Amino acid sequence: MFVLIKKSTNINGIAEPGSVISVNSNGIEIASTVTFSDGTFLVAMDPHIAGTMLEITAKDASGNISNSNRIFIEKRSTNSFGDLISTHRFYNEINYLLTREIITGFPNGSFRPNDKVTRAQAAIMIGRALGLNGGQGETGFKDVGTSSSASGFIKAAVERGIIKGFPDNTYRPNEPVTRGQMGFLLQEHLIL
Repeated sequence: MFVLIKKSTNINGIAEPGSVISVNSNGIEIASTVTFSDGTFLVAMDPHIAGTMLEITAKDASGNISNSNRIFIEKRSTNSFGDLISTHRFYNEINYLLTREIITGFPNGSFRPNDKVTRAQAAIMIGRALGLNGGQGETGFKDVGTSSSASGFIKAAVERGIIKGFPDNTYRPNEPVTRGQMGFLLQEHLIL
């Protein structure tokens, strides 16, 4: 299996350990690497013009070549958050999610990259990533009103079995998401 994620000017993913990864643009190889012993790889790329199509293949030790995986270079996010600097540990990942409108900043123009994520914010991000209906509405939880910006995503995610509330019929939207809760969400619902 060959999974591909584009992060800023880096391309990374998973292929069979020892495979040769080739990146082509207009039929010309522009970069290559060999996967690590765990099958992961990282190809550092020069920035490309928006609209460029890159094709990535993996060739295993037996000479089998994977189907071509294509990446369309999108317009880069114009980070205007004063508190999100390019040296932040997760800058590329944050920008990746910003360009896809899965995450946003706060009304005062800040991003707060080191804040904890609340259960309501997690529901919004997961809902956006999965394309769920975010229209505000009744959730069935006594602590999430219809005026909550997360209510539609909470309702849709609960209906799909992605998230759950607590036995006392609360969702606790302002509590931080625990590492255990995120592990459950990622393992059970987002990584297929």
